[in-house]
Amino acid sequence: PDSFGVLRTDPERVVIRFDPSLERFLKENIWHPSQAFETDEAGNLLLTMEVGGLDEVMSWVLGFGRQAEVLSPAHLRKAVAGRYEDGLELTMAPAKHLLQKFLAKGP
Repeated sequence: PDSFGVLRTDPERVVIRFDPSLERFLKENIWHPSQAFETDEAGNLLLTMEVGGLDEVMSWVLGFGRQAEVLSPAHLRKAVAGRYEDGLELTMAPAKHLLQKFLAKGP
């Protein structure tokens, strides 16, 4: 019951900030038995859960793109940021190669 999916790890307090446009969708579903919602001063939806299986939480959060931001725990926030950096690196690799080729030619 503590896990977010099938992976079982010790539960941790997870807080995710969502864009207000997702409020209805998020509140209409039970993502985890411990879920609790509140709204911050800016009108964003905060989801708090005591959950294990943070790799699965990370995959779920990544599916929301820039409409979701992990606030805690710090190591989950860092892992999500790392996945975005990896994606950016892959996306920018062709442009980086062309830039290096251009710079190598010189004036």
